[in-house]
Amino acid sequence: MAETIFNKNDYRILESLIERKCNAPAASLTIKQLINLTDMSQSKVRSVKNNFLLMHFIEEGSKDSNNKTFFYTEKGLNHFKSVFAFNDDDIKEMMVNFEKSLSKIEEE
Repeated sequence: MAETIFNKNDYRILESLIERKCNAPAASLTIKQLINLTDMSQSKVRSVKNNFLLMHFIEEGSKDSNNKTFFYTEKGLNHFKSVFAFNDDDIKEMMVNFEKSLSKIEEE
């Protein structure tokens, strides 16, 4: 079975999780956080989240109060790398660039 290719915007959810190193139950984001980070509607984030769960690209993490959280899986990371023709160095660079952007914001 060929893997489903999602809309480019859909991958912003995986990108947000990957660049923030959300790869474990305690290192995860809520739906509300994903909505704010991706500028996508609640219904769109929920729809993509459900599809990514079905494909095992993300998993449910630890609850944050009453809110479910989500993190990317190895399968999700590999799919993201495949779709964007990224290698491990590209992923590391993406994470470093995100951390640098946080540092600049903190300096301001």
